[in-house]
Amino acid sequence: MQKVFTNHLQAVDWIADNSRSEAHFDIMLEDLNFNRIYTGEHFITMSTVKIEMALLAVK
Repeated sequence: MQKVFTNHLQAVDWIADNSRSEAHFDIMLEDLNFNRIYTGEHFITMSTVKIEMALLAVK
């Protein structure tokens, strides 16, 4: 599932409101920035975020 935003500020505000922790915020922001750089669009891929959070929990 993707969460799509109209601009970067809207995305960062949504991430700040919906992140469970600072690590979760960082992971979602990193995904947003990666997607913006390589596609030019503002979105996060929730499956990618969930995988990275699971890997973080294992450490």
